[in-house]
Amino acid sequence: MTKTWITIILLLFNTLILAQTPTTWPEAIVSASHVESPGRQSGRNVQVISSLEISELPVNSFDELLHYVAGVNINSRGGFGVQSDVGMRGSTFAQVLIMIDHQRFNDPLTGHFNFYLPVPLSEIDHIEIIRGPAAAAFGADAVGGVVHVFTKSYVDREIDKRYQTNGEITFGEHDLRMQDVAMNINEKGLLFSAAIRNVVSDGETYNNPNFASGVSTDTTYNSRFNLQSQTYSLGYVVNENFKLYARAGIDRRDFNAKYFYTASSFDESVEQVNQNWLHGAASWFKNNHFIEASVSYKYLEDRFVFNPAFEANQHEVTQWVGQLFHRFSYAERWQFAYGGQLVNKYIQSTDRGNHENLSFGVFGEASAKWFTNLHSHVALRVENDENFGTSVLPQASVSYTLKQFVVRAAYGQAFRAPDFTERFVSYQIDSLSPGRNAGNPDLRAEKSTSYELGADYNVSNKAQVAVTAFYRMSDNLIDFTQTNADDITNLNNLYAGADYLYATNLAYANTLGAEFTARYKHEFSTQLKGTAGLAYTWLQTETGEATLSKYVANHPTHMLNGTMDLTWRKLSLLAAATFTQRNPDVNASIDAAIPRNYTLLDMQLRFAIRSNFSLFVKVNNALDTRYQEILGAPMPGRWVAAGLKWDVRIYQLPRSPFL
Repeated sequence: MTKTWITIILLLFNTLILAQTPTTWPEAIVSASHVESPGRQSGRNVQVISSLEISELPVNSFDELLHYVAGVNINSRGGFGVQSDVGMRGSTFAQVLIMIDHQRFNDPLTGHFNFYLPVPLSEIDHIEIIRGPAAAAFGADAVGGVVHVFTKSYVDREIDKRYQTNGEITFGEHDLRMQDVAMNINEKGLLFSAAIRNVVSDGETYNNPNFASGVSTDTTYNSRFNLQSQTYSLGYVVNENFKLYARAGIDRRDFNAKYFYTASSFDESVEQVNQNWLHGAASWFKNNHFIEASVSYKYLEDRFVFNPAFEANQHEVTQWVGQLFHRFSYAERWQFAYGGQLVNKYIQSTDRGNHENLSFGVFGEASAKWFTNLHSHVALRVENDENFGTSVLPQASVSYTLKQFVVRAAYGQAFRAPDFTERFVSYQIDSLSPGRNAGNPDLRAEKSTSYELGADYNVSNKAQVAVTAFYRMSDNLIDFTQTNADDITNLNNLYAGADYLYATNLAYANTLGAEFTARYKHEFSTQLKGTAGLAYTWLQTETGEATLSKYVANHPTHMLNGTMDLTWRKLSLLAAATFTQRNPDVNASIDAAIPRNYTLLDMQLRFAIRSNFSLFVKVNNALDTRYQEILGAPMPGRWVAAGLKWDVRIYQLPRSPFL
């Protein structure tokens, strides 16, 4: 552990020791299921990240934001949100459910695209991190947990006039240009928002291992990227009981994808991804009843060029999701919810073929208050996937509150069908070069069972501490494993005797882990204020497989994250550090290495010109650590940028019943 990291930890604890006037955080109402409740009554380990916290962290993208969340492991390719795999509690990237405004967003082509959110950071109201399984409430893929994004217009808090604009403009090294700007208007019940985000850079330059091997004529390559997203929403509060809402999103990406997916010496990949997203909802609220009907449509087009000498792979994916649920309470101590969800997925692909998949689930939930301090929640989902049959998924949690202390426990099962990539990648390529990914059309669905036990403690209103232990047992877990072509019997486009990364059902995978979080918020004086946070995650996965797998165990063993924010008058300093220990990996042929230990430090210095305008300078990876999280895809070194942030609001008025 470096001296810099030790210094950051000392600063975190100094913030607590030197504090004089404590300030508490209000307790959030969370959506750990369709039954909403205060966080301490949910029985789950749920974290809420507010728009204020998002704006203050020295991050450049949605995935970077989650680097500082306990239980979440991010494996990025290239930084700045180009592409990242997200795991929770040691899950694979395909086992985390991403939701936007109560609507599932996971991509049916591949979980690699799950973070291609068509919602800029400036338009996010808050994010709920639900750790642990939530499949009974929200559907398949919620094995390790849920990342639920709520946009500003969806949870708009006012019913009369309001205008707001917020965002940032940034310029940095390697010709980095980044704009993230949002505008919200609430005029007598008519809600409108627009947000645009552009991130462009020439990237860093690296030596090209493929030149040394004689495959490429280029001596170097770069990590250039061009990312653009836009979103527009329109809502109308018809009356105090009824609201209509619609959102459209666009996400466009063009980037160098060399070694993103393979370790092949022929890899000279570039990729373009275009995505359109539509979401509509109608909500009715009266007395103790809330009903919402919603539908979403996703269209994604992906063009992947593995090597200029090869024909490009092109994919078109559509996904329809329809959902209806009803939530109501009875006698103040009971809450119920029930509903259904229909998901239709379709793909047209030059290398995967044309396929369609339909699934349908119905669910019911009940939450009860027993005596004064005991709360329980149970849920049951029956889901049918036309390719994998019917599954029954139970879930239960309980919490007991005693003054400032909460004990909680949870149990849940989850089911996940393989996606189109796991089943059919490279399926229709005539001659597949060694080292590439190969799909398996005979894959079985995954199933897992999870248990957790945790406690939360508010330390005399001066600090919040939480600790959780969990255990997950998984059968038929899907991963790409190094397999010889002679052992693959259902593909006929492979080179005899060559090795491939072949999608396989592992016999089992068991994950044991623990999470610890602590945060502090203090006023030293009227002019000096500080906040600090600390998060630690320990994970251990065993598979009983002798064959090397690609993703199942590609999570850190130890993650230690810390943040510190000190504000003195108009000047604020924020430091965020991460120490990671994981299983190392090396591939000398492509100059690739995942280190066993690495430390990252991000810093930001901000000066408030006015209360709602500030100038900033930020340094990402200030220690210039050279590391990779996906073998072969180098992460950015030290990167300096500067810019302007603002948040201008006019009229803060009464809260809407649709909060």
